[in-house]
Amino acid sequence: MDRKLLPMKLSTIVGLLIVMLVCSCVQKTTKIENGTDQPIKSNIGLSIEYGPNLGTTHIDNLGIRHFYVHSTAIITNDSIVPIHIQFALSYEYEFPAFCGDTNKYKIFILPEELTPDTATIYNNIVNGQHDFLNTPLDKSNILNKTLKSGKKCVVTIGVLIPKPTNCAAVPRAIFSYDNIALYNKCDSQINRAISTDPKFEIGVKLEYYNQRKFISPEDGCAIITFGQISY
Repeated sequence: MDRKLLPMKLSTIVGLLIVMLVCSCVQKTTKIENGTDQPIKSNIGLSIEYGPNLGTTHIDNLGIRHFYVHSTAIITNDSIVPIHIQFALSYEYEFPAFCGDTNKYKIFILPEELTPDTATIYNNIVNGQHDFLNTPLDKSNILNKTLKSGKKCVVTIGVLIPKPTNCAAVPRAIFSYDNIALYNKCDSQINRAISTDPKFEIGVKLEYYNQRKFISPEDGCAIITFGQISY
């Protein structure tokens, strides 16, 4: 082999490796920015995987019709140390201005004993096996526990919307604030807790869907803080 060709071949190989590395980094960055990874991996020792949204029509004890929707998340401690989590949420919010709706929706954490998985909760509600939607939702259900390494917990976010309404609010994702860049298109961050280190907060992304399609814009999103973690 001609020794003069060795430097050329070596530089070509190195160049190809650099191109492949850059392409790999670009693909990973794009995937993270679009929020397509599931489960969501956190830099603070959590893995969060959420299931599909399920909803149904609910009629309360006063005969008022509502639309109910929820999403369940499985939170896993991927670190080697115990992580303490504290969640609490039960609030009433106004719809965004583009909805043109004076109704308010309620968002809350379901009682822990009702959250084995999204499908089970939905089936139990449809079959009338749980009447928690008929109880006052002004008081927060509180989840307060310590997850040892490798352990999991389940949290379900529910939304109750009076009917008729122009818009629907759907809980799309539960995430830790060190992944806030996944949802940087959500300009409205409501109920943001004051924290010395926001990355240890937990939030839920809500998406709004205008059911009157001729009104523009048709959708939007907001982020609500509902808990925090500590070591």
